[in-house]
Amino acid sequence: MKYFRKAILIVHGFTGSLSDHEILANDLETVSHFDVYSWTLPAHDKHIINKVKYTDWIEAVDNQMEFLINKGYQRIYIVGHSMGGLLSGYAASKYPQIKKIVFLSAAYDYFSKEQYKEDFQSGEMFRDGDASYRNLGYKLLKVPFTTMIQFRILVKKYKGYIKKVTQEALVIHGNKDEVVPYSAMNLIKANISSKKVTYTTIIDGRHVLLRGRKKEELSNYIKIFLIGGRKWKKMKKSQI
Repeated sequence: MKYFRKAILIVHGFTGSLSDHEILANDLETVSHFDVYSWTLPAHDKHIINKVKYTDWIEAVDNQMEFLINKGYQRIYIVGHSMGGLLSGYAASKYPQIKKIVFLSAAYDYFSKEQYKEDFQSGEMFRDGDASYRNLGYKLLKVPFTTMIQFRILVKKYKGYIKKVTQEALVIHGNKDEVVPYSAMNLIKANISSKKVTYTTIIDGRHVLLRGRKKEELSNYIKIFLIGGRKWKKMKKSQI
């Protein structure tokens, strides 16, 4: 029966894909009472297209939540990366069936000016690795200007919904994030209404954390948070 099971909904980020969180989805599927769900956001199936509006992304999240609720799930946990974190915050503010939320590099802000400057000066911007500026640049070149505008509208209109989030939350951010500034974690801290929040910094972590050097450790950390109980109380950390 769905009453005894928990649905885990994973929401990917802007220009992202399901593969960004494959390791986490596989890890969560080993938990017997978890049913893991994820899907591709509009305009992300093959490449970013210009015929998309920010409301399409909101509607897609609503549709997924209604699908899970209609299937009988009483408890839903949501994990959102980057723009997916912003969308997850919106969903948590609207649906009481969501009991836990994980914010991964959540895009309550964007454009890591200071990190760009640091990586340019150090030469990291021109190397392959977790920062992967080559991959980032390739993605952004495919994004039409009109689609970028829709992303910016989404952030402006929906970042305030964090004030309505009351669920237990885990906020994770890399201190070397090259896309969403590390300070976005402080924005969440200053505005979230939940009284039960754990803030964890991934040292040297970049934007797509679940593809970084600490991906296995991080995936297990998120899994234990979602399972909860004594093991989580012993495991939770301010940094990894």
